[in-house]
Amino acid sequence: IGLIEQKDFINILKMILQESCFVDLNTTAPPDKKWTEDNVFVVEKLIYLGYFLLGQVESISEDKITEGSIEIVYDKGLILFTNNEQWGDIIPMLTKDFPLDVKNSIVDGNLRANFNKCIKTELGIDITDITVILATLNHKLHNLNPPKLCTLEAFMTLVKSKSNSVFIDNFLKGLILNKDNVASIKSSAYSPYKGDRIIHKPILTLTVEGTECILTDQFSFEEAMNTFFQNNITLGKIPKEWESIEFLRKIRNDYKDHNKNILEDPVEEKLRQHNINYVRNVKTLYANNKKHLSINQVPGEIDFIFILDDTVYIADCKNLTKRYEMHGYYQDISKFETQYNPTMRKKLEFFKSKTPKLQEHLQIEFKDQGLDISAFKIEGIFIINTPTIYMLNGEYKIYTFHKFCELLEGDDFFLKYIAYTDGDRFGKISWPFITSFKNFISN
Repeated sequence: IGLIEQKDFINILKMILQESCFVDLNTTAPPDKKWTEDNVFVVEKLIYLGYFLLGQVESISEDKITEGSIEIVYDKGLILFTNNEQWGDIIPMLTKDFPLDVKNSIVDGNLRANFNKCIKTELGIDITDITVILATLNHKLHNLNPPKLCTLEAFMTLVKSKSNSVFIDNFLKGLILNKDNVASIKSSAYSPYKGDRIIHKPILTLTVEGTECILTDQFSFEEAMNTFFQNNITLGKIPKEWESIEFLRKIRNDYKDHNKNILEDPVEEKLRQHNINYVRNVKTLYANNKKHLSINQVPGEIDFIFILDDTVYIADCKNLTKRYEMHGYYQDISKFETQYNPTMRKKLEFFKSKTPKLQEHLQIEFKDQGLDISAFKIEGIFIINTPTIYMLNGEYKIYTFHKFCELLEGDDFFLKYIAYTDGDRFGKISWPFITSFKNFISN
């Protein structure tokens, strides 16, 4: 257990707690030494099995991405998923800058305050009020001797005493995880971004001697709220229990619309700071004879067109779900390969076939009739907020906001390489990095 990383350990404990929804519990005296000796090993086995499950999901996802980096080893009665000798630590090497990309991602610090303001008007209570109620209950009940659990009924009654809204029941149900809506173990491991886990519904209910009690604290609640604001409502996701509440649907839609610009506005600001000619949200190509060409439907609106050195960049911003593990990164690949890449391909084909019209449009927008892009490259790129492993191997270059800022400063991540040797040969592993590495080890 001492070898398990803290984040994995916490995720495993949450999965174990989620399964407790299905157990009918009884109150007993505090555990004695014999109980501890009999049961600690059982808990350790559960933790090990959970760790093995998460490790399997991660390893399988990595192997799907790399097509060959994982091997299965049977050693001393244990089944191990591990990197084979050729791949070694190449994946950690390729992703070592991801924490810096995350640190420099764009975060709207006003999301929670704005949400609280909106729901306070409708419900008479907000997220901060519920956090205070939970903290007060935990402090009061956990410090009793012996400690007590708060019943779900008591919690609901206390919260509803501070609200006169007819929607408060459904609002609270959207925060409660119980045996009727909890994710299965398989879903928790394989679909971690679905909404029926403690990270999304932080008020867990346990049945103790026939009575539903809540198990949570203000810190677990805060973690779930951070996930809600950064990964859910900004992408149009709210608990299904809230879908019946009109004002919450409106808030969700407003947040989703606002979030479309959370990446585009900072990108535009960086282009301005570096005095780079650009146009934003291009829906029409202007012509001197006023016979403008709409591209809103075909090939579709362009978030940014800008010129850097000898290249015209066709750039689309994609504010992806924030991922922190290999399985999450693997899920991003499908979105690019089935949705984003085909669209970008059509856009590039369109502009390369209509370079004179693009040039005329840019001449008008940049107020530069002498602009000649006939010898320029036309390149499609994506700009994303937080890193994903597909940016190392995508069909098109994918810049995090941090790496986009570096590009404008003359430091292009995609021109870099990794010097690699297998002891007999030396090679330069360049973008697309995974494909490049696979070619090196296969030759």
